[in-house]
Amino acid sequence: MTSNGPAAEFAKAIGGEPELGCMYNILKEAATKHPDSIALVCPRYPSDLYTFSNQSDDSKSQPYLRWTYRHLQKVSHAVAAGLYQKGIRPGMTIAIFPVVGAEFQIIARAAWELRCTLASIDPASISNPNELQHMLKCSNPSVVLAPTTELAEKLDKNAENTLHGHVLKFVTSHKQTSCPHGWSPFQELFDFGQKHQDLDFSQIEHELDDEILVIFTSGTTSLPKGCVHTNTSMSASCLAKKNLGQAADYWPVVSAHGPLFHAIGIMIALHVPPCTIVHPSESFVPGALLEVIQNEKITYMCLVPAMLNLLAEHQNLPITDTSSLEMIHMGGGNVLSRHNQDCVNVLKSKKAHTIYGMSECWSPTCYHVDQIPDLKRSDVGCGVVMPGAMLKVCAPDSTTAIKRDEAGELHMGGPQILKKYIGAKSQPFYEDEDGRWLPTGDQATMNEDGEIFIVGRYKELIIRGGHNIAPTAIEKVFSAYGGVQVSYSQK
Repeated sequence: MTSNGPAAEFAKAIGGEPELGCMYNILKEAATKHPDSIALVCPRYPSDLYTFSNQSDDSKSQPYLRWTYRHLQKVSHAVAAGLYQKGIRPGMTIAIFPVVGAEFQIIARAAWELRCTLASIDPASISNPNELQHMLKCSNPSVVLAPTTELAEKLDKNAENTLHGHVLKFVTSHKQTSCPHGWSPFQELFDFGQKHQDLDFSQIEHELDDEILVIFTSGTTSLPKGCVHTNTSMSASCLAKKNLGQAADYWPVVSAHGPLFHAIGIMIALHVPPCTIVHPSESFVPGALLEVIQNEKITYMCLVPAMLNLLAEHQNLPITDTSSLEMIHMGGGNVLSRHNQDCVNVLKSKKAHTIYGMSECWSPTCYHVDQIPDLKRSDVGCGVVMPGAMLKVCAPDSTTAIKRDEAGELHMGGPQILKKYIGAKSQPFYEDEDGRWLPTGDQATMNEDGEIFIVGRYKELIIRGGHNIAPTAIEKVFSAYGGVQVSYSQK
């Protein structure tokens, strides 16, 4: 996966050729190849939600929502048809404030079928007028979807004049039938779309450079900045994981329990098919996750240390069968060797390792399943460069790679990185003979095997007695003690 030859003495690695595609076509192809396989499971949703008048009673008799690829594709197409009939056209933006559930899966597919941009925004931002107005101005949506009636009312109040009058507004919660003035239940959009499901959008041409997703991340200023992703950046990240050593007939059952306004949560929820996605609950609930691990035979999931600790200490873990777990990825920063060990020794996953990603680039590193390091190793790597990605470690304020095993700022490049920022004061990209790069602000090292180790953040360095101290180093000391669940340091 990494470059060889004389350049290998420098902390620089270039992945092989990436596999690229348009996300809607990738998802549609899965529905065509595996129409009767289970695509989506939501144990907290009723089985008769978003059903068709001519639908068989088999799916309705399930204890909870369990959709095939055919049904998920049919529902999302009906929603796309409903939006189109209400005036939504290619190039417009659909903003969703998502909980973890079926509506995100539906609206993402519907948006991309119409060649629209999906802006996925943290529902908590609705309570912050400054942030909310900033993000709505940046994304300029023609459709807004809020999770509950209460948040819809608050959004109307706090958005003030940032939404133009003809914006379509829907409440996605299937538990609420009444809506504030100007809002409609998402179910009504689906019902309306059913009447127009014969609409054919095959004439819409999807391009690799289409802007299909905006997610917001904290900037150096007080307001978030939007990360604009294209079919190229999303597909390069998602498809790269197809060739990491899994058997050709491997069918992952994926627990997607992370927030769907974060990069890693979205990437897992849209895990490259074929696979089954399971949304255990509308937000992270340890007991609900343990329940689906046993009942749905989860094979893959991603955790951050706080989630792992809650699962490991949950009263139901001793009576939960977790033997189906094949792989757990640890992320979110401050991952220690003991966290990966707990994934195997406590949760009983067969394998575990740390991954690295950002809102700007979802997954530039990973390990092949046969090359995962010894879990007892004290230093925790986050993989080697993925196909198509580019990584190098440079001295601060430099774009030249330093030698391996030396600490410097991690720069990433290749098709995985975002197209641009919106709502930001600058575009910190640069180009050289290898291509387009973005400094990450993360302090890292690259060893002789091309493994990346994140050791801190440059923008958070503490200067003490003339020495630069990374807060991560302090956090790791505290986190090494088993009784500490969360640690952070503040300048």
